[in-house]
Amino acid sequence: MKLIPPCLTLLILILAGCSVEGYPAKVTQSEYGEQWPFTVAEGTIDCNPSVDNSGNPSVDKSDRDVVLRVGEDVYAVNSKARSTAQRTGLYKDLAEIWRDQPANNGGKVAIPDKLIQQGLKICDNQEVVTTQRYFQQ
Repeated sequence: MKLIPPCLTLLILILAGCSVEGYPAKVTQSEYGEQWPFTVAEGTIDCNPSVDNSGNPSVDKSDRDVVLRVGEDVYAVNSKARSTAQRTGLYKDLAEIWRDQPANNGGKVAIPDKLIQQGLKICDNQEVVTTQRYFQQ
């Protein structure tokens, strides 16, 4: 019996539209219901290392930017990413797609912790893959 190589399995899951924990994943309004904090119906949650004012990536594991990709646009989701956006202009302002509270009290819908954690797991996975590649050389 032949086994399917792991990289082929991952490719099949991605093409099938399934999310794999630790990789950029499609997130939708229907998945989060009333807790969905955006005015767009869906996007792809992702994570990048934060960068300094010169564009150099941070080596500090706590400096991770959770972002939402909507088409060609990339929005800063967590506070680290919003700080990077303000300093560097690397990401779009989340205010463009951040949904107002239904009570219309001037506030915004809170970004679910589950969404932030999903993004941070992507960075964790990227670190593991990078470390594995380093030791394979």
